[in-house]
Amino acid sequence: MWDSHADWLSDTWDQVRDTTAGISGRTNEHAPAIGAALPHTEVEDKVVGDAAERVKESVSEKADDLLEKGKEVATDAYDQAIGVADAVYDVASERLKSDKD
Repeated sequence: MWDSHADWLSDTWDQVRDTTAGISGRTNEHAPAIGAALPHTEVEDKVVGDAAERVKESVSEKADDLLEKGKEVATDAYDQAIGVADAVYDVASERLKSDKD
């Protein structure tokens, strides 16, 4: 008699545990959407607003740094290209002069 009750209790507990785990898993998948649908509180707005400002400032600083690095690379590449073009011109000019003679 105890064995059958213990089995029933064990089976029932397993079903409850499995069901709650399934519900929990599905709830966790949809938690961001549920949270986004709920109205914001003043505290959330302040915390998220402050965090958003920090992120924007950080992204802006990084973008400025990258822009400056890009300008430096472009300037270096331009200077090198000018140097190569000058060297090619000089060599071509010297060959043309020597061919005339």
